[in-house]
Amino acid sequence: MNISKFIVLQRAKCVICNENVYGRVTESYKNGFFSWFKTNDGNMTLVDTNTVCSFVGTTTTDGTQVFEGDIVNIKSNKLFEDVAVNDIFLVTYNKKHGAFCLFNKNGKFDEIGPDTLNFCLDDHYFESTVLGNIYDNPELIEGWKEPEEEIDV
Repeated sequence: MNISKFIVLQRAKCVICNENVYGRVTESYKNGFFSWFKTNDGNMTLVDTNTVCSFVGTTTTDGTQVFEGDIVNIKSNKLFEDVAVNDIFLVTYNKKHGAFCLFNKNGKFDEIGPDTLNFCLDDHYFESTVLGNIYDNPELIEGWKEPEEEIDV
């Protein structure tokens, strides 16, 4: 995978058009609700600060860029039948591991953890698809436990 081809750093919800925009935060207001966002085409817009998500540095098997807060379906294919996976995961940052991880509905990272994020999303052993994200499709993770974050050090 060639990371240098990606120019998208963050994704956020534009408060004016209510659509996802791609670029980077340039300035946040003190109230914390809105941020100025410079889009990849050079325009400036206001975004909802709570919806700003970072690009995790990889894509799904169909080439879709993956962002923090995305909800993905991962299933093993016939080349890797030893590990039977067909489940929905939330992509989130985990402080314990200092990395983006895939968490299941129980808030844990089962057999798929931070070391395998890129392996599961962009590899010939698994098929992965972005189903939506936590802002546009909260119903996909309704009833899920919060991802576990902290450990004793």
